[in-house]
Amino acid sequence: MNNSKIANLNILIISAVIICFEILSTRISSVIFVQNFAFIILSLSILGLGCGGVYSFYKIKPDETKIENRKIFSLFIFLTGISLILFILVVIFLSITNQFIYFFLLFIPFFFAGIIYSEFFKNFANSGFKIYASDLIGAALGSAGSIFIFSLFNAANAVLLLALVLFVSAISFLSINKNRKILFSIGLFLLGIGLTVFGKNELLGKIPIG
Repeated sequence: MNNSKIANLNILIISAVIICFEILSTRISSVIFVQNFAFIILSLSILGLGCGGVYSFYKIKPDETKIENRKIFSLFIFLTGISLILFILVVIFLSITNQFIYFFLLFIPFFFAGIIYSEFFKNFANSGFKIYASDLIGAALGSAGSIFIFSLFNAANAVLLLALVLFVSAISFLSINKNRKILFSIGLFLLGIGLTVFGKNELLGKIPIG
């Protein structure tokens, strides 16, 4: 598979994960704060993506070497996955019921995602229309997929699953041999199966109610 196809596939996956997380975070906020903050979460996602794009433009300079670009893709996809895990861990274990802290934690994954989008468009400018199409398809799949995720997982486990999907995406850009990639992917796949089996169990604890 050539670099362009890998980029398109990963943008599709990332977009599906991000839109699904946006829907999940709305569900979580309605449990914590009782009120529906969908309008704030939508605004935060746009703000985070925009800020990430600005950061990418000013702070990450284009590199001619493909290896360095792949490292950047892998790093920020991985950081997005980590930020999802930190978000749900902090919310549950520290019983976050403060709106400002909650929304700040929510901003971080969208910020990293904004960097990823910007980097993809920067490095694959010649096929930008394909990247954009993959983004839209991924968003549509993420929206529809959230329905099935809600039926199989509780909110916390669903966020963990989304993080695992991002880690698989990050691995595809690592400059390591094929066998290691397969090994890491299998490990993440097995974790995903474990999460699916215990999808409705409160593995991390209950989401706090404000």
